[in-house]
Amino acid sequence: MAKNFDAEAFKGFPVLTAEMTFPGEGPAGWFGWIQLIRHLRGGQPIDEQIDANPLLAGTPLYLEGYHPTFADAPANPDHLDLDWIADAYLVSIGPRRLTPIIGFTWGYRRFLDDHTELIEPEMATANAWDRIRTRVQHDFPDWSTDASD
Repeated sequence: MAKNFDAEAFKGFPVLTAEMTFPGEGPAGWFGWIQLIRHLRGGQPIDEQIDANPLLAGTPLYLEGYHPTFADAPANPDHLDLDWIADAYLVSIGPRRLTPIIGFTWGYRRFLDDHTELIEPEMATANAWDRIRTRVQHDFPDWSTDASD
């Protein structure tokens, strides 16, 4: 454990994993996850960003792989009076192209009294993919995104 690490400060934050199954084998089973993080205060957006993985530099992907498992554990104990909300999508990956398969929205709320409330995962709305598409077009202009069905 890191020196001066206060484990108590991170209690109550979410830990989330999402697994997928797919009957195809070999290259047909290669997928990715993309995640857009939004910060809101009083229901009003403050900022948003694609949660790109530095190990996948130059891509908007959070992770990619064969039947990939999504995993995240965000914790920002110093961000009081803030909602941390993420839209995560499983995507098929073409040449610099992302096609949505299924997504969910999840996160947490931080209150001024240092209390954390989880936002339970739920199916993403069409607006969630639209937000991701807009952000990808802005931040990764050499990538394209298909419309959701």
